[in-house]
Amino acid sequence: MTEQFNNTQDNGENNGELKVKPNRIADHIAKVLAIVVALFIWFYAVGTDTRLEEKTFSSNEIEITGVSSELSVLYGSGEIADVTVSGRYADINALKKSDISVYVDASGLTQAGQYSLPVNVRLENGITLSSVYPEKITVYISVNQKKQIPIKVTATDYQIPSGSTISTEIQGKGYISVEGPVDVLERISHAGATVSPGVISDSVTIVSPVVLYDTDGKEFSSPYVTVDKSEVTVYITVLKEKEIPLEILSKNGYYNSNNTTVTVTPSKITVRGEASAVDAITSIVVSTVDETQITDDTVINAKIVLPEGVENLSGYENATVDIKHTGTVTKKFAVGAEKMFVINAPENKTYEIGESVVNVLVRMDTNSSYSAYMTSDDIAVTLDLSECGDAAGRQNVPLSIVLRTPSNPASPVYIIGNYSIPVVFS
Repeated sequence: MTEQFNNTQDNGENNGELKVKPNRIADHIAKVLAIVVALFIWFYAVGTDTRLEEKTFSSNEIEITGVSSELSVLYGSGEIADVTVSGRYADINALKKSDISVYVDASGLTQAGQYSLPVNVRLENGITLSSVYPEKITVYISVNQKKQIPIKVTATDYQIPSGSTISTEIQGKGYISVEGPVDVLERISHAGATVSPGVISDSVTIVSPVVLYDTDGKEFSSPYVTVDKSEVTVYITVLKEKEIPLEILSKNGYYNSNNTTVTVTPSKITVRGEASAVDAITSIVVSTVDETQITDDTVINAKIVLPEGVENLSGYENATVDIKHTGTVTKKFAVGAEKMFVINAPENKTYEIGESVVNVLVRMDTNSSYSAYMTSDDIAVTLDLSECGDAAGRQNVPLSIVLRTPSNPASPVYIIGNYSIPVVFS
């Protein structure tokens, strides 16, 4: 043990002094440096936090606030300002451009006109405004207005069957509503929707954007104008054109080419509509004529009526029908009252026929054999009193008249007119 101690003593004594380990010295130096650095940072922070700093923020957009809903800013929006602020160094360096609000207060304006308004700056707490440039801006205020603008549809780039055209129709309103300053709205001419249906043979529906156009036909846009819709639905129909003859119908079938000449003016019209509707039309009947009510040659003015969905392109709204009887003759036959058949006479009343003869007009072919041998005996006249149970005094009662001679369709014989006879009830 004495030997170990001596060895230790010998190891510690080289030059007659005791050595300190190097790592302990380094630790002491690091601690001292850390304290010095911390003191330096503290003194620096205290010095800089109290020091004032000034900074300029350029090109800040000026917002115009407080504008009445009945007014619009026509000039002045989008103006910019340079803002110089001051404050503590740390606050200024932390400040961002977005933290600065630059505005003009237009809440006091009640009518249109040009105004010079001060530029205001809203800042965060602790920041002071040094200056703003410009200090005022000119603002032009206009009165707001609503206006309905018609929409014109233009079709391009399409192929349709030969002999056809297309029709475009806007579903719903055929206009858009715009709102903005009166001065701006006056520059708008119309709204347009352009459709390109391609190859079509039937109806199609296309949604198209709506574009505003000015009075020069150029596209128009303005940040001051708002619209109620940006697109419309357009219904595109393929239309077929066709020439259709006009004609009349004979109610009883008595008229034919042998005994009547009928001239319709115009004789034809051009119509347009969907192919299925147009193809279904072979002719247009302008009038149905009751031959028994036409005594002589006559002219009828008839309205041209088309099926729904078919358009008349001719410009004629009416047709003139000229009826001439050819190769026929009218004859009058006197039928005595004693030859009338009276039916359904009232049991509780007496009656007396007020006239002794009924003159019946008959039309027949000039060359018809009937014209030679027909007599009043070939005409049956019936007086039906079934509706006269409550009648009193003199009454006109309708007569039913029938030809006993059968009519040949190629050469018809028929009664002309309606007949009645006075009857006195007591």
